[in-house]
Amino acid sequence: MRGPNLVIEACNPRFTRLFGSRVVQGRPLDEIFDVFWEAGRSIISLAREVYYHDAARTIPRMLIRFPQQQSEPVESYFMYTIVPTHDATGRVSGIVIYATGKTEQRAREIEEERARLRLIFDHANAAAMTLFDVQTTALVMASPRYVEIAARLHGLEESSVIGRKWHELYPPSFSEPVDTSWNTALESRAPFHLSEARIKLPEIEQETIWDWTLTSIPNGKQDGPVHFMLVSAIEITEQARAREEVERLNELRDEFLARASHELRTPLTAILGNAELLQLYLTHQETASVNDAGQHFAQDLQTVDRMIHQIQRLNKLIDDMLDITRLRNDVLQLDKQQNVNIVELALGVVEQYRSATSRQISLETKQPAIAGTWDEDRLEQVLNNLVSNAIHYSPANTPVNVSIANQADEVIVSVRNQGQGISEKDQTHIFDRFYRVHNEETLNVDGLGLGLYIASKLITQHGGRMWLESNLFKGSVFSFSLPLEK
Repeated sequence: MRGPNLVIEACNPRFTRLFGSRVVQGRPLDEIFDVFWEAGRSIISLAREVYYHDAARTIPRMLIRFPQQQSEPVESYFMYTIVPTHDATGRVSGIVIYATGKTEQRAREIEEERARLRLIFDHANAAAMTLFDVQTTALVMASPRYVEIAARLHGLEESSVIGRKWHELYPPSFSEPVDTSWNTALESRAPFHLSEARIKLPEIEQETIWDWTLTSIPNGKQDGPVHFMLVSAIEITEQARAREEVERLNELRDEFLARASHELRTPLTAILGNAELLQLYLTHQETASVNDAGQHFAQDLQTVDRMIHQIQRLNKLIDDMLDITRLRNDVLQLDKQQNVNIVELALGVVEQYRSATSRQISLETKQPAIAGTWDEDRLEQVLNNLVSNAIHYSPANTPVNVSIANQADEVIVSVRNQGQGISEKDQTHIFDRFYRVHNEETLNVDGLGLGLYIASKLITQHGGRMWLESNLFKGSVFSFSLPLEK
């Protein structure tokens, strides 16, 4: 090609044959760029760059489809190289374009890739792997495990599995229709995944469970045409059975907790009612008796008080077990009411613990009332849990502080103590069910490790969140948020 317009001056015979009867000599490159097929526009751009910058350029190997009049296009691979030519003075006078055939090289590479794939497939004993041709949906390659399963599943000879169509080998027990997974993977270019695909072989009773994925494989570039479908499946029967067994045991445990809670509730109610009647009777007797008798009744009254305290403690454990069961079964319902004042509620809890203990417990807030639509009893349960924990897990001579702040569209409630603090390891599990921190400070504290779990779930059901800030030997702050109505 000569001159700034890159007029075609000559073509070698092999290139001329590709043009057929079309005349291209004497015409500028811009007018006949389509003779270079899919590479045309790239070649024009690079050709001008080579001419004006006097520097050679190369287009890497690319697939070219040569149109044929009465048959399918012929596909070949070419690599284009463009170099400048010069006149006697050394100035650029034109360019030369070389198109080097790379079809045979690409064919050798494809065969090597197939050989590597076959090596992987032949040694994939733990997995079932297959490769289907997208155009024909025929099975091209498969691991021995897949061939064995497909043959037994469909009553075929193992030697006849290769070459079968997709719909002939698709497991009938899969929940997805035969075309859904194929079309979804082909159109979306994303893997189609079945986490627990079940296969029932005719001659055995127990089904096998597989983690099954169908992946489209484009040819060359990621956005190029899809040539193959890869099926990869890992058997997870043992893992799935183990998980199902754990779920079954969890259901049995929850059922036990529910039944035990109801069975304990009936006698406990009777005991508590009679103990409260006895407490009332002894109180009246104490005021009416002489000094000796009064001392006797005082001791009896202390005994009854301790009994009632333990019954109330047992009652709290039963309530926790019932709440756990309701939470596990998603049947715990909140009794929300409008205009619940969280400040007034927290003040009531603080005053209750002030009168029952000798601890310094304070409430800090800048607003006398912050109202919302919440379940008052459940929020009192959460506050009781946090304040009780703050008292039990801190020295007796240190204060406990409750603070309430209104921030944007939520209210933040925090309970702070000056205890030993909680390690980072324990903090990651502090809201887990049945989890308890184990250290010297917690040895004498009773409980099942349910309080914080239940409290966090109750706050979550309110649309809020609960979190912990703690450093060893610097105390802990448990906080929760509640959404405010706009």
